[in-house]
Amino acid sequence: PIISLTPQKIIELGGSQTPIDVGMYIRDFSEFNVVKGLFIADVTVWFRFNPQLISLDRIALFNFEKAEIVEKSKSNTRIDGSNLFASFDVRIKCNVSLNYVDFPIDDHRICFTLSNYYLSPADATFFSSRSSLVINPEIVVEGWELFDKEIKTGYM
Repeated sequence: PIISLTPQKIIELGGSQTPIDVGMYIRDFSEFNVVKGLFIADVTVWFRFNPQLISLDRIALFNFEKAEIVEKSKSNTRIDGSNLFASFDVRIKCNVSLNYVDFPIDDHRICFTLSNYYLSPADATFFSSRSSLVINPEIVVEGWELFDKEIKTGYM
C-alpha cells in the first residue's frame, strides 16, 4: 500500500524533501491479452523538478512495480522556469492475473506504480494529479471501456 505524506510525516522524515512533479501519457497498448494477463504499454513518463536540488541521473533510475521496463529512451529535457522538465519514452511489460469471480459484471483495473529506490522519502516527494495521467483517446481495446483513472502519491 502507498502511504500518503502528511505534514507531520514530512517533519518526521526530515522536512526538506525536493518536490518532483510526475506524470504519464499512455500512448498505446501494443499487447493487451486479458486471457494471458499480459499487457505491454508504450508510455511517456515525465518529471518536473529543480535540478539544483536533485540530479536527473537519480530521477532517471525510476522503475515500475510488478512490471518490466522493456525499452527506455534517453531523457528529453527542457528548461521550464527554474525547473527542469525531463521525459522518457518507455515500453512496460506487465503480467497480471485478473479476477473473474464476478464475470461479466466485475470491473478490472490495470495499475502502474512508478517507484524510485534511489530516492528516499527524505530526499524527494513525488506529486501528481489526475490531469497528469493522460490516456491517448485513440486507443481502442475491443470489449474494454475506460471508466475512470486515479492517482495516488506517497511512499512504500
